[in-house]
Amino acid sequence: PAPTTPPPNPEALVKAGKIQEGVKLALDMKDTTVMLATLSHLNAQMVVRTCSPLTRLCVTQQLAADLSDRIPPEVRYRNQ
Repeated sequence: PAPTTPPPNPEALVKAGKIQEGVKLALDMKDTTVMLATLSHLNAQMVVRTCSPLTRLCVTQQLAADLSDRIPPEVRYRNQ
């Protein structure tokens, strides 16, 4: 049997210096846990320097949407 290559890993890409590719892959996976794990290997300057404005916007939107979904309803309604 032919050797199988492991599935792409956003954290591995980031660690290899492929920051834009790793962050975009984490976005494509649509999993906040994966995104946070990927971002934990970076600092803000690295993201600003290497990721496109569109990628940064998408990361912000994904995190904001997911975090807003996690707010308990009683808190959400109290703040409206």
